Amino acid sequence: MRCGACQCRHRCVSEPERQTRHKEQARKAIIMARRMCWLVLAAVTLAPLIGCGGGTSQKPRTIKVVEQTGLQQARQLLERYAAGNPVGSEAESYGDIVSAVREEDAAKADILEAGLNQIRANPAMAPRKARELLSKL
Repeated sequence: MRCGACQCRHRCVSEPERQTRHKEQARKAIIMARRMCWLVLAAVTLAPLIGCGGGTSQKPRTIKVVEQTGLQQARQLLERYAAGNPVGSEAESYGDIVSAVREEDAAKADILEAGLNQIRANPAMAPRKARELLSKL
């Protein structure tokens, strides 16, 4: 049977008793809400500390970097041009590549420098000129 005045589950005998029961229910609701806030706050605070898992399962790896010679860099660049890749911002580093090749072989550096200058002047002819330079290097 429900209380006639407030339709709560209890039989309220008098108005003071009804107010007391309602205050108790409100107090319990506030306590529950506070507990939920603390639980959410604890979860949000601890989640970054716990992380996604083991953390130590990753083993350090050593990656070997193969240093390319100037001639290898030039060949790689020319092979990309011969395959049809467009001339891009690497055109600014032609001088560095030529300098690296010059340390190994001055004659090939002169051939490469002349060819790269022609490619820089006319990028549309890069595939044809790159194949020509590859045959000379």
